Amino acid sequence: MYLFKFFIGSIFRLIGLVLILFYMRMLLKNLMNITPSNVFALFPILIFIFITFVIIILIVKGLINIFTQLKKENFLSKYNFPPKLYLMLEKKFPNLEKNEIEEIISLLRDYFGFLLNREKYQKTTIPSFAVGFAYKNFMELEEYGVFLKKLFGKSIPSIPLFSLDNHNYESKPLAIEHQDRSTIELWCYFADKEWLDPYCPNRLPSIFQIDDKLKIPLGFSYTFNEYKLIPTIPLSYAPSPYILKKEIIEMTNILRVAKKIQHLLGAYEYCKEYERKEIESLFAIIDNNKLLSRAVYGKYGNSNLKKYALKSAKVEEEITGCCSSGAS
Repeated sequence: MYLFKFFIGSIFRLIGLVLILFYMRMLLKNLMNITPSNVFALFPILIFIFITFVIIILIVKGLINIFTQLKKENFLSKYNFPPKLYLMLEKKFPNLEKNEIEEIISLLRDYFGFLLNREKYQKTTIPSFAVGFAYKNFMELEEYGVFLKKLFGKSIPSIPLFSLDNHNYESKPLAIEHQDRSTIELWCYFADKEWLDPYCPNRLPSIFQIDDKLKIPLGFSYTFNEYKLIPTIPLSYAPSPYILKKEIIEMTNILRVAKKIQHLLGAYEYCKEYERKEIESLFAIIDNNKLLSRAVYGKYGNSNLKKYALKSAKVEEEITGCCSSGAS
């Protein structure tokens, strides 16, 4: 999915660059026709050329960043972690099979993919004892410094994470919605990577369930209710009305879809991003499904949600009205 985004971005930048070069060619032809009598007509053209030059630089810089990112992701996908790391994991977890050790290493690779796609190397945590142990021991190997330079382009300070030795282990599973922001971002990244709904997934993303799956001693355990929406997920990960309509058509769990619709259409920041006709078409599909409409509007058919959502949607590129973010 991330490769697809990079591909689309590069296509648009290349199209923009071609169009700018085409207009530049037309301007140069016009410059040949300028005489001393209309020399002042040259100034707007020069200003336009300067602005065009700046835009070209920005486009080229964006293309370089895209291809650099692709190169880094390709390096990460093909990187062979040191054999010493495998030996450390086998010593720490002697009951695991080779394919299970490889699963831990694979999640460590995906975790570095998460760090690579973050804008800043902020404080973050690893929601798995096994993956955290692999990360900590990889940091102690000589290959770690070379790996960082090739992946991030430079050496970076060690990413702060929980202390595996002094961690206060919980006797009960941890609730996802009560985790910190970095853990929620990690949840969204892995959910997107594994084609899960970050709001109402039907299972935990792999890195959140690996300790339970492999029965890691003192491992982390997480719990979530598939019928309960996770409200701390940022709206930037929310599906569009078009995707929501597809989910309604293909839905297997009415309550899960209804909870997400209530949450998203009751949020002003979500509704204002879409035109009113998009929101109206979504409500039309909801209204045509009796079971879903009852789950969304409630037993007595409360229509406040529809009013708030339509009032917040775009009308002729302008945002009208206001929407109560607490409406549900």
